[in-house]
Amino acid sequence: MKKVNRVTDNRDFGKIIEAGLSKTSRSFVISILKNELGYTRVGVSVSKKRGNAVKRNRIKRQVRAMCQQNLNFNESHDLIIIVRAGYNPMCYAEMEVELKELINHLQRSYYGS
Repeated sequence: MKKVNRVTDNRDFGKIIEAGLSKTSRSFVISILKNELGYTRVGVSVSKKRGNAVKRNRIKRQVRAMCQQNLNFNESHDLIIIVRAGYNPMCYAEMEVELKELINHLQRSYYGS
């Protein structure tokens, strides 16, 4: 995923979480908010409870890879993905299906289609 497609600023994280529409599942909390940039940005947050930096960064890499495969980056919205305790990094395929379904459900709710 390109750096331009990442949400990195803490203020942006807060704005998207507060003003955006959110959905939860066993493994993820996702917030979505329309932006004016003309492309999609994704931010991933993993709690320190999930382990040391190596484990957290592995989870973030996996989630970003899932997003890169399943998102249309030509749309104009921001996504924040918070990884919950139910996430299992060893079950990549299951987690990918869960994330894909949650994103699709959230986009249908947000765009009303």
